Amino acid sequence: MENNSLDTLRPFIGQDMSQSISPLGRWLNGVLRAVHEDGVEVAFTVRPEMTNPAQILHGGAIASMLDDCIGMTVMFSMGFDGSHFYSSVNLQIDFLGSARIGDEVIVRSKIVKAGRQIVNAEGWLHHSSGKLLAHATTNMLKVALRT
Repeated sequence: MENNSLDTLRPFIGQDMSQSISPLGRWLNGVLRAVHEDGVEVAFTVRPEMTNPAQILHGGAIASMLDDCIGMTVMFSMGFDGSHFYSSVNLQIDFLGSARIGDEVIVRSKIVKAGRQIVNAEGWLHHSSGKLLAHATTNMLKVALRT
């Protein structure tokens, strides 16, 4: 992508997300592992409060990880100037596997097609062993911030 501002995230590789502009991102507290031309890679450690009663990673936590990482990718790729943000219009997730407390999971995101108002993107959540646990597709709408 032209004018890719994902590069502004490069100095944060290896750091946790405790300083994220996203309150949910701060709670998830992943570690930025890589920045690619069209996306990011973030690792998360499954904590007890992220699990369901069976003590496996909750589908809502998976959705949050995917949505937050894809949102970060879109926000920075499309240029973050404080006048707007990108809101999920839809989020389709296929849940394909599970993770347990203490496991490391990794989200990778990618922009598929970017228009002026709508951005289509994908995300994948893998176990650190490489096993695919979930796949998401989404469309995000550019929304002006109200002052």
